[in-house]
Parts: sequence; structure tokens; C-alpha cells
Amino acid sequence: MKPSSRSTFASVCFLIAHIRYGGAARATVTLANELAKKGVQVSVVTHVGQSAFPLHEDVVQIGLFDEKEIKSDFLNKIWRRIAYLNRLQRAIRSLDSDVIVGVMWSMATRTWILGRVLGKLVYVTEHTIHSRESTFLSNFARKLVYRWVDRVVVLTQLDLSHYELYLRNVIKIPNIVNLEFDKIDYGIVPDPPVIFAVTDFSRWEIKGLDYLLTVYEKILEKYPRATLRIACARFDCYEYICSVFGNRIRDPRVKILGFLGDKELAREYGAATVFVMTSRYEGFSLVLAEAMTVGAAVVSFDCPYGPREIITSGLNGVLVPESACDQMASEIELIISSDSHRLCLKRNALIRSVEFSSASICTLWLNLLRSERAAISSS
Repeated sequence: MKPSSRSTFASVCFLIAHIRYGGAARATVTLANELAKKGVQVSVVTHVGQSAFPLHEDVVQIGLFDEKEIKSDFLNKIWRRIAYLNRLQRAIRSLDSDVIVGVMWSMATRTWILGRVLGKLVYVTEHTIHSRESTFLSNFARKLVYRWVDRVVVLTQLDLSHYELYLRNVIKIPNIVNLEFDKIDYGIVPDPPVIFAVTDFSRWEIKGLDYLLTVYEKILEKYPRATLRIACARFDCYEYICSVFGNRIRDPRVKILGFLGDKELAREYGAATVFVMTSRYEGFSLVLAEAMTVGAAVVSFDCPYGPREIITSGLNGVLVPESACDQMASEIELIISSDSHRLCLKRNALIRSVEFSSASICTLWLNLLRSERAAISSS
């Protein structure tokens, strides 16, 4: 492997399907930006070049296809599969990065093949839980490929313990939370109460949108003027969501905000009476950590695995047994009714969030890339 001479760190190329929406895309862009600020040579290769998240000026982005080249017909899909591999290997060769990072399992196999052909180190970052529902063949392939890559990076201690049963190359590094926001006045109490949530309409079952609406309807029994504000990825699925939930989602007290930028998102976190997460599972739950960074009072289902590693229930947030909608509604009502309880959760959330700051998490990546550079230089 030919080392780049730019810095004392190994250079990195992230391979990800897109950076248009979603927690994995946001987390990858944040990591790329923070590494670039520290002098690491960073690039991001995507299927399509469009990005919803701002990239640091020193991060090189390559989109393999133009929007005009993407069509839905069968022949176009076949052509893109063939052209993709050719364009991808040319992009990787031109960047000449020391480490290729495949973001999520969907990119793992092609990342491993390219890395071995081109003589690069290969990492995979996992952004969902180990025990997710997959086919036998998919689980078998994942275990096989992950044995051959150089590093598998997971987000939680529980995922680490699962992977360590059959892997020796797995490490835990949580997501960086680096949300920019203006100063927030935490003394303002919304009236009527505001419940805020972030979801993905294309994955509403995983994100527990049905649970969220059920919890909200229970809160309306005591606080009929309470509003539910929902930021969402994939607003293009709204009509489909309406066909599933009907008047439950069309209620004028339910405000669908669409995709929000960092400052808009932070403003919603800070202005809400409570931030609620009702997912069936989460790899890490970036939005939960973001909400705590802004100082929100948070309530979450204790789903596998992220929330229980972020929240100490009763101290800096509240954990509720998964699918226990009645109990979650009761906890939210307590936060609404008790100023002292709400403010205590907010203060402690801010303290807890320091562990997910750029200074804490970026150091773990820098140490790793520094050691890779040293190994490359000595080989």
C-alpha cells in the first residue's frame, strides 16, 4: 500500500449508497467532516452525488451517477449494476485512500472485494443492530465477509458483545453528535405542550410510528390541546402513510415537518416539552443523542440496543419497556406536569451528551487512523 503524505493519519474513503437522508448518512457526513478538520484526508463516494448534509470544504465527494442517468426501467437497472462496479473502482483508484470504509452491510461485500483487489485496508461501519431480522443467507454472508475485513466498527456495547462471539476484528466507536444550534431558553414552557419526534416514513414500522400515534392519542385524553410535531425523512412517502393511518396522521394537531437541517432540527428539540422515540430497534439512535445534546427531556422505548446505552432512566431521560404505550404516555404526562422533573432531565441530558461530542469520539478514530498510518509506513 502506498501511503499518502498529507498527514500523520491514514487517509479514508467512505463508501455509502447516498447522503440524502437518514441517520447513517448524517453520522457518516459528521464523521467525515470532523476528521477533515483534524487534517485527515477524507473522501465520500456515493451512488448519486446529491447531499442533504453540508460537507467540509476539504472532504472530496464523488457521485458515481448523475440524476439523469437513473431511470426505473429494467434495462437501466441492469446497465447501472454493470457500470457501478467499473465507476467505483476507477473512483477508488483515483482517490488512492489508505482505508476504504463501507457504510453498513449493504456496502460491505463490494468494499471488501475492492479493498483486496487494490491492496487497501477495509473497514465496515454497522449502523443497525446485530440481531436484526434477516434471511439465513444474508446472516451467513455477513458473518463470512466480516471475518475477512480488517475492522468492523459497531456503535454499542451489546452489539460488540454479539460480534465478539465470532469476530476478533470488531471495535466499538459510537456516533459523533455535533449539532449546531443557537442558544435556547430552557425556561420557556410550551403551552399547549409540544411532543416532538423524528421518523422515517419509508421505515415507519421499525421507527414505531404506530406506537407514536397511539401514545399521542392517550396524551390527548388529558391534554387535548397538545401538539405532535414530526420531522421525517422520505416525505415523498406521505401519501402512503396517510393510506395506512388515515385521520390519525391527518389530525390538524399533528404537524408533519418534513426533512430539517441541523439548526431547524435543534430548534425543534429545544422548543419541545418532550422528545419521544418509539422505535422497535435502533443501532444507536443518533436523534436521541442529538436531542440530549440540545438539552431536551427525552422518553424512549427500551428497544435493542441504543437507548439503554444513552439514557440512565430517571436521571437524564426516561426508558419505558418496549411497546408499553400506556406507561410511556404516563411518563410524558409527568414531564409535562412537573417543571422540576422536566428541568432535572434537561440538565442531566446536557451533562450526558458530552460523551458523544466530537472531542470524545473523534479522538478514538484519530488514534485508530494514526496506528494504521504507522503500520503502513513501516511495511
